[in-house]
Amino acid sequence: MVLSLYHSDYEFSFRECIKDLNKEQRDLCMNMCQDYSLNEETPELRSVGQEIEGRYLYLSRECKTMRQARFEWQRGYEAKLSEERDENRADERMLDEHDKLRGISR
Repeated sequence: MVLSLYHSDYEFSFRECIKDLNKEQRDLCMNMCQDYSLNEETPELRSVGQEIEGRYLYLSRECKTMRQARFEWQRGYEAKLSEERDENRADERMLDEHDKLRGISR
């Protein structure tokens, strides 16, 4: 949770951050989120974030891998949407031509 608030490279969802925590730990996370929503990044958050980031280097690697996978997925998804839009436009043109031949206007 601290890393997700500390730096946008650590984009863990709230659910991912709290799923294995007990109530006391979840309450702490809620308080951290509330503090962040009121104060944004504080010197304390920055200090703790830097310390955690330094101790758990594997999280940086995992986050980079996740970010790259998300980017590649999004790029593929956008390409598929673009292809579908092009196909829809071609279908619309074909229907318009068909309607024109039949004397129907939309």
